[in-house]
Parts: sequence; structure tokens; C-alpha cells
Amino acid sequence: MGRSVVRTILALSLATAVLVGCAQDEGAGPGDDAAATPDAKTGAEEAAETPSPEPTSTVVPVTGKYLELETGRMRAPEGWQHDELISTMISASDVDSLSWVSMGEILFVREAPLDEIAENSLTNHTTSSPDVRRLPDVTLDGREVYHFAGIEDPEGVIWYEEFGAMHNGMKLTVFVRLDTTKYTTEAERQEFVDSLLATFEWA
Repeated sequence: MGRSVVRTILALSLATAVLVGCAQDEGAGPGDDAAATPDAKTGAEEAAETPSPEPTSTVVPVTGKYLELETGRMRAPEGWQHDELISTMISASDVDSLSWVSMGEILFVREAPLDEIAENSLTNHTTSSPDVRRLPDVTLDGREVYHFAGIEDPEGVIWYEEFGAMHNGMKLTVFVRLDTTKYTTEAERQEFVDSLLATFEWA
């Protein structure tokens, strides 16, 4: 299967997950789905855990074109191809691998707590990507956000990270998918994620 076809399938899956998440988030409560709680850990989940990707003074920020929505913006790496998946989601992809990053936003009818939106979002991964789990919250441009990470696909090729929080009545989510055949080590993936988050700004 070609890279462009695989990337298109992933993009459509992500857009569908965001729309499904919208329906779940607006009607769900903190305790509606026991499977969404991050307390139970499996061996695969333990292996997926990585250090918190908060930027440090040694991080070199990426310098590419901004991905920008109403609620925030973040640079993509130089030379990556930019796309608008739907009106509330934008992305940039690496032309040399299956790696891509995106941002999406969902309008909420209320200011939901961080734990609630994290638990509801995690339900999107419990069946299709069970190795993706919630890690400790991190700070993104001065605001606490939830953090998911883990291998996303059954073949073990795509490393996935997600960050999200409420802002101005909307939920903003940052999605990162890294091709492990290019970003082969944990340190390389950590450095990449840090370089993205170092450019993030809330609107």
C-alpha cells in the first residue's frame, strides 16, 4: 500500500474520530465509560510510557509554516506538506514518511473539566489503538493539557501522541503521528515532539 493511500486512510480516520468525539464529549460525563479511565496498566501500556514532552531550554523549535485555528497555532517542520482536512482541522505531512501532525477544535456547550474531556477522548483509542494510553498532564504555553501516547497501529509502525484542553469554549487537540521506521528511537521522537510544542501558542 502506498504512503499517500495510508496517510489518506489515517487522515479520514482522525477526522471521523474528532466528529465522533464531539458527539461523545458534549453528552458524556466523567464516569460514563469505565474503559476510558487511565488507572489500569497493561504490559504494553507500561512499555508505551515516555517522559513528559514539555519543552526545555535546549529544544530547537521547528521553523515551518504555522498550522492555525481559532483557538491556537503551532508550526510544522520546514518542507512538510500542509492540508486542511475539514474546516476545524488542519495538518502537515512529511513527504518522505508516514509522519504527520494536525490540530483540531470542537465547540463545547460548556466548559468541561480536563479529566472529563481526556477520558472521553481516550475512548476513541480503546478498541482501535489499545496501546495508546493517558500519561501525566503537561503544560502547553502556560496551560495544563492532557497527554496520550503509544503505538497506534497493529503493525507497530506509527507512534502516536495527543494533547488537548479547553480554551474559549472549545476543545483544542494536537495530534502527532511519527513513522517509527524514520524516527526509530524514543529520544528522536521526544526531540521531535518537543520541537513542535515549543512553537505552540494559544489564541
